[in-house]
Amino acid sequence: IVGKERESLSLLYYMDGKDLSRRGKEKLIGALSQMKARLKDVGVDRCWLIATAALRHIGNFEEVADAVRSATGFVMNLIDGKSEAYLDYVANECYSTCERAVLVDLGGKSMEVCALGSEKDMICFDFGLLDLYEKFADKLRPDEDEAKAIGKYVKSRFDKADLPGKDVYSTIILVGQTCASVYDIYAEFTDAERGDGAKTMDRKKLFKLVKRLVSGADRSRL
Repeated sequence: IVGKERESLSLLYYMDGKDLSRRGKEKLIGALSQMKARLKDVGVDRCWLIATAALRHIGNFEEVADAVRSATGFVMNLIDGKSEAYLDYVANECYSTCERAVLVDLGGKSMEVCALGSEKDMICFDFGLLDLYEKFADKLRPDEDEAKAIGKYVKSRFDKADLPGKDVYSTIILVGQTCASVYDIYAEFTDAERGDGAKTMDRKKLFKLVKRLVSGADRSRL
């Protein structure tokens, strides 16, 4: 890796029913045009545009893809949930040396769970954190009852998918920008290191943090 660039854009706020709105297409094209200019500045001559869960669930994907290609020249490559889970697995296979490791990718519109060391054991859930927020939370942050409802719903979906239960895994590898943000809050809460290396969270300390975020008097500061 010789460079990293990130442009945050939540398409959830630009939906018109199941379709991405005209304004949403404009925002997407604007972000891609900026990224294209940055790539050109550093001499990149080949680029692949990969679309995952956020665009997998829109009704007018072909229309959006045509608009993107017309404005930027980019062809949108849409991958399905199983492919996304497999790519998560390949990118993080090095962590299979950890004791009884499982990979979890928490996305806004999907979640992928992969048993590291066995590429056959992968599950993609067709809901993500934004879906849970929309379904259960009335305000900026879920209150205690809403958090319990989220936990109950997620557990039921996990049970239906027949995810392995207690004591099967002892190490969870968390990937994705959301998980990186969770670690930043954890580091603030526990005075943990924020270096560029592996970032480790202790299970007991993480659960204390979760309790504070749900019902603590200072959760707004956190």
